[in-house]
Amino acid sequence: MGYQAEIQEYKQDRSLMLHTRANGLHGKVVMRVFVPSLIYARVHVFTPCTPQLTRGILIRVPPHLIKRLKHHFHQLPCGVTLILGCNGYVWVAPPTQSTASSGESESEAADAVTLSTREAICRVRNAISTLAAAELMIFPATIMDTYLTSHDTGLSSAEMLKPQHLESLTAKARERIAT
Repeated sequence: MGYQAEIQEYKQDRSLMLHTRANGLHGKVVMRVFVPSLIYARVHVFTPCTPQLTRGILIRVPPHLIKRLKHHFHQLPCGVTLILGCNGYVWVAPPTQSTASSGESESEAADAVTLSTREAICRVRNAISTLAAAELMIFPATIMDTYLTSHDTGLSSAEMLKPQHLESLTAKARERIAT
């Protein structure tokens, strides 16, 4: 996918307003430049086709571990929305249906995420990190295998990241990949 960008405006606070084009999609991108040779990765893309990502966790894993699938947007059985990017970025968030009524603000909608949903998001995030540490392919089935194994063994989401649990948490995922 190719991108084209033209600088529309250079502001006093050293930020650039860019207008982008990507395969017929148009939008505005804001990039803040701190050092002439480096660009700070705070990029906001506003297009009608790109949903705004809020109330979730962004994880970076090696790109070769993400299994290429027909669809990269997934709703996991544990009630978590997952976006697997082929570039190694994984977005884990609450379900996509809006919990906020038209009168609530975004901060009030963030408070509407239940404790069990937050725990599920953390557990999925840690399952992805565990699979990456074990150098196993990351796709919804292996994530759920690791998630369910941690849940069934009674490990908390924080304990999932301990090195001594790595082998036991990923055993079922290893079997799935081997077959």
